[in-house]
Amino acid sequence: MRRARRYASLLAPVLRSQRGRLPAPWKVTLATTYVCNHRCTHCGIWTRQPKNELTTSEFASFFAANPSIRWLDLTGGEPTSRPDLPAIIEAAATLPDLLVLHFPTNGTLPHKAAEAARVAVAATPAKVIVTVSLDGPPAVHDRMRGVAGAWNGALDTYRAIDGIPGAEVVFGMTLNQDNAHAVDETVASLQAQLGAFAPDALHLNVAQRSAHYYGNADMPLPDPAQTQAALRSPPLRSPTAALERAYRALVPAYLKSGASPVRCQALSASCFVDPWGTVYPCITEDRPLGSLRERGWSLADLWRDTADAADDMAAGRCDGCWTPCEAYPSLLGALPQSAVAALKG
Repeated sequence: MRRARRYASLLAPVLRSQRGRLPAPWKVTLATTYVCNHRCTHCGIWTRQPKNELTTSEFASFFAANPSIRWLDLTGGEPTSRPDLPAIIEAAATLPDLLVLHFPTNGTLPHKAAEAARVAVAATPAKVIVTVSLDGPPAVHDRMRGVAGAWNGALDTYRAIDGIPGAEVVFGMTLNQDNAHAVDETVASLQAQLGAFAPDALHLNVAQRSAHYYGNADMPLPDPAQTQAALRSPPLRSPTAALERAYRALVPAYLKSGASPVRCQALSASCFVDPWGTVYPCITEDRPLGSLRERGWSLADLWRDTADAADDMAAGRCDGCWTPCEAYPSLLGALPQSAVAALKG
C-alpha cells in the first residue's frame, strides 16, 4: 500500500514533465565515491585518487533538503568501498516519496553489497534494486575488468543478494566494441552457473563517453550493426520492462545521431551529483553547475540558476548520450513516443 501511494506520487511530476521543466528533479544519480577496485578498460574512474568526498552527515543533509527525489541511484566508483554505505542508505530512506533505490556494484565485496541491500529493504518501502556489473563470459569479463576472478565475485554477489527477500538483483551488461559479440555466450555462462536464468534478466545498455565521469572521452562508440544485433527486447512484464524495451528500441537512433532520440529531461526531471556535491546535467555533459557544499544542499535552489543549461539539454546542445540514468526519465517525459517504441521493440 505504501509503495502504491508512492507510485501515485510519481505520476504528477511525470505528467507535468510532458509539458515542460520541473521545479526540482525526481530522479537523481548520486556518486557516493570515485574509489574503485577494478581496472576497467572502458572506464577511467579507477585512475583517480579522490579525497574529501562527501561525509555521511553531508549525504544526510542532501537528502533532507531534496524531498522531491523519487528515484535515487547511488553509484560510484564502487559504492560498497564506502564503509558508511549502509548509513548513507538509511539517510536516503528518509526521503518521503522515495519509490526506487538502486545501486550498482562490481561484485568485489559480495558481503558488503548484501549488507547494503538488507539495510535498504529494512529501511524503506521503496523498490530496492541492485545491479551487478557483468561485461561478458568469464574470460571477457575478467579481461575487461582488469581483475582475475572478477566473474566469480559478480556471481557470488548475485547469489548473496538473490536470497534477500524484498531486494531485486539483476546483471547489467554495457555493450561496447569489446563485448557486443558476446551476449549469447554471457547468457549461456550464466545459465551454466545459475541454472534457470532467463536471457531478459541480463539488462543491456550501451557504453557512453564522459570526460568528467568515466574519463573515457576518446573511447570509440559501439559499432551500430553489431550492437543492434546484440540487443533483444525483454517481454512486457512490468513498467520497468516497458522502459527498457523503449530504451533498446531507440539505441540505433542514438548510435546514428549521437544525440538523445527523445527530448532530454536532464536538468528538468533529473541530474547528476558527484562525490563532492557538484551538480552536472548528467554523467555525460561536462558542465559543472554549482557546488551544493558551497551554496546549500537544495537542488531546487540551484535549479533556478540553470534554466539556460536546461534549455540546451532539451534542445540537444550537449555532448549527447543514451545512458539509462538519463534515458529513463526522458522516456517518461515523452510517454507517447516511448509507448510506440516499447510496442515496436
